Amino acid sequence: MQISDKKERTLTFGKYKGQEIKYIILTDIGYIVWCFENIRRFKLTDEEQAIYDAVAIMIKKSDWQMTFPMWLMYKHIKNRDAFEKLETPFIDNFANIAFKELEKDNPICKSIEKYITSKTHRSNIAGGFSADDFVVYSIENFDESEHVL
Repeated sequence: MQISDKKERTLTFGKYKGQEIKYIILTDIGYIVWCFENIRRFKLTDEEQAIYDAVAIMIKKSDWQMTFPMWLMYKHIKNRDAFEKLETPFIDNFANIAFKELEKDNPICKSIEKYITSKTHRSNIAGGFSADDFVVYSIENFDESEHVL
């Protein structure tokens, strides 16, 4: 087993000063959108951008309503092909960002492993039969002030 000493980037300003950018993308993407729109030199690393894109696409695919203009979030998605196809490893799990067991080796999912707060077994029942058993890894503590149910 290889242990990475890679230090995650943190914000050096604002209400999330000292917090990891990846976690902020997962829990308050609206703040990242604000940074893009208001801080000229604000940029994400390739890994952070992949997470941002996947979360934004999941929000669109799940038809979440946000408290900010969603087109602002969409315009900062770099992977336009995935956006057009609505391809993301993330799923909506009761207003939490999550991913299925079969996605656990996806590089985007691997890069957020430390933020997983729960692992739950789910079964989809169709016609009295289990149509799809899967394990869901969830990232909770989503900033509900950004998400209108």
